[in-house]
Amino acid sequence: MGKNLTDSTLENEVWLQRLREAGPVPQSRGGDLAGGPLPADLIPGYELLAEIGRGGQGIVFSALQVQTSRIVALKLLHDGPLASASAERRFQREIELSSALNHAGVLTIFDAGVAQDGRRFVVSRLLKGQPLDQWLENEQPTFEQRLDVILQLCRALEHAHQRGVIHLDLKPSNVMVSASGKVCILDFGLARLLEHSANHSLSIGMIAGTPAYMAPEQINQNPANWDTRTELYALGVLLFEVIAGRAPFSGDGTPLEVLKAVETTLPPSLQTLVQNQIPRQRGRDLDAICKP
Repeated sequence: MGKNLTDSTLENEVWLQRLREAGPVPQSRGGDLAGGPLPADLIPGYELLAEIGRGGQGIVFSALQVQTSRIVALKLLHDGPLASASAERRFQREIELSSALNHAGVLTIFDAGVAQDGRRFVVSRLLKGQPLDQWLENEQPTFEQRLDVILQLCRALEHAHQRGVIHLDLKPSNVMVSASGKVCILDFGLARLLEHSANHSLSIGMIAGTPAYMAPEQINQNPANWDTRTELYALGVLLFEVIAGRAPFSGDGTPLEVLKAVETTLPPSLQTLVQNQIPRQRGRDLDAICKP
């Protein structure tokens, strides 16, 4: 049975109090969001509470959705009306494809629109947890807990693939793990619909993905060959990393060196890396699954 309304209301009140105690959102952010202060009525219906993360595309705040008293995550695109066409497309793609999916393992989108000053925003469920790599380091999960995370990823990706969506940027920072071990996939900004992949084009020199987790066909920049197998390659890399504690092609190499290794080098034996840590037969089975 789910929580009743009273439980949910109390939980939101607790979070709201904690976030307000953390202090107001800074009113001047320099060049972070095209400069200038963040007015109180920037996005009608939402009260920005605290910054909780930032990346190349935007800044994420915890926010109060006034009408529902629900604490949500609100992401603002960095440059508003001055955002590049590619940034606008990626932001819109994330909204459209995430909204088309309905699974506990995929971030739920609640709302989207344009703020008073022209910045695009998207509102989603507020996740409480750690990125996969931090979860591995901080929690030191058991072998069974590691396998369970991969199984949850498989189910979430199966849901997406059945609806014709491939994520194309599966990596630890895009996988959130809650305190109870529940998994949620983030950031569908590079995602594609399978039926449109063949018609997608890339600008010269543009790389779609993260080198250590990219399948060879992504490196070759041939979208016509991108399909669910491309995603399974990245999932195999994550399986390797979750079990061994490192990606098969990582190290201190430059992104270009990592890309070259993915194309030309066989990954190390997972069984050898984890010998004496897990049952031998399990090691052999996982090694076979991870081999390209």
